Amino acid sequence: MPSNNKQKNRPREIGLVDSVSDALIRVQKLSDESDTFSCYRGHGSISWTATPSIFRQSQRILSSEYTIVRDLVSRYPDHFLHDNTMFDRLVRMQHFGLPTRLMDVTSNPLVGLYFAVTECENEDGSLIIYRISADRKKYYDSDSVSCVCNLANLKMSEKEILENTTASNISDFHKLHPTDRLLQFIREEKPHFQARIKKDDLFRPYYVVAKQNNARIIAQSGAFLAFGLKLEDSSAFSKEISSYSIRIPKNAKKKIRNELRAIGIDAGTLFPEIDRAAAQIVENYK
Repeated sequence: MPSNNKQKNRPREIGLVDSVSDALIRVQKLSDESDTFSCYRGHGSISWTATPSIFRQSQRILSSEYTIVRDLVSRYPDHFLHDNTMFDRLVRMQHFGLPTRLMDVTSNPLVGLYFAVTECENEDGSLIIYRISADRKKYYDSDSVSCVCNLANLKMSEKEILENTTASNISDFHKLHPTDRLLQFIREEKPHFQARIKKDDLFRPYYVVAKQNNARIIAQSGAFLAFGLKLEDSSAFSKEISSYSIRIPKNAKKKIRNELRAIGIDAGTLFPEIDRAAAQIVENYK
């Protein structure tokens, strides 16, 4: 599932902007559909693919997803004591830099724009806009989210069986050993979860509203896209989540950073940790 196979799901470029006001005008033009909503992601380089970090790793790392998550929890169990679901644990792992099947997004276009202009000074950046159908929006305690997030607990061979099985109904799908294993992990967090997993739902991406218990998530109006099986040929992504890209010319990045700073969008406000705030204070006085 390498990220270089995901070209057909690349965002459609819809224009170029060189100011905050121009970017907001572009964003507004995509916000007229009542049955969808928007979220955003900023890339310092327009060449980057919008892919969860676990799918950007080597095949060996990707194949070891189920042991990687256990290694971190076993080494630092106290950090995960209050995480009740696999989604909660993946959010914390993402915060610590571990590759996961979650992808950070924001509900604030200005936050996305900030990330588009703060890296790769010599390359054009991009503000990615996702238009998401309303039924793709889930919360941290959703059954659907539990299903896709607990895929991280399965071995690669088990996920491949789920991807390639010809089982066409729920009854046959639940006869598979990997489905039974997935159900066990889900029931660890939801003991009364009913055995009604549909194969197609494990391929579908979800927009997930996380608990607002993390200072960085609060500051960045953060949310996540959670991904399931076989990312590179998931027709569900393009069908239910439309993606667009606004190009940010490299020579406009400094200007946009200054405009964002003037309205309170900078490293000091988006990264509440004291070391980042200290670095931003020094930058303000340069």
